[in-house]
Amino acid sequence: MIKCLHVLIHIVCVKLSKSFSFLQNAPKKRASLNSITPSGKNSRLLRLTEISLQTNSVYSINILGKETYGHLKDQYKIRASEEPAQTQQCLQKQCITQQNLRASEEPLQAQQRLKQQCIRQENVRASEEPIQTKQRLQQQCIRQEFLRTSELPDYRE
Repeated sequence: MIKCLHVLIHIVCVKLSKSFSFLQNAPKKRASLNSITPSGKNSRLLRLTEISLQTNSVYSINILGKETYGHLKDQYKIRASEEPAQTQQCLQKQCITQQNLRASEEPLQAQQRLKQQCIRQENVRASEEPIQTKQRLQQQCIRQEFLRTSELPDYRE
């Protein structure tokens, strides 16, 4: 039984090695096929066809590039023709919004200006009050003295 297993393992190993050798030799066979080149007229014809294929691919790339360039240019022209109208509309919208903002801000600004003026006047009065109160007191004292002197009978007579 053990001999049978050994024989089976040997057979499997041989078959596997053959299949692996085929895979290892496959690229060599392909490379050898590529290295075969026709001679004379056939090789020249082959080179010409390769060159024509290359030039055709270059032309197709150039044509594709020109088409995309033309498409982009057309889109740019369309946008350029639309831009003046759009910019004019944007400017008009900006002017309208600025006017609306000014109109809505003007009453607020007027109120703020009035408040600031009142505050300034109060500050000025507050800074001037001590001086004015002194002057008023002096004037009152002078008036009172004048009134006293005018009311008093003149004893000089």
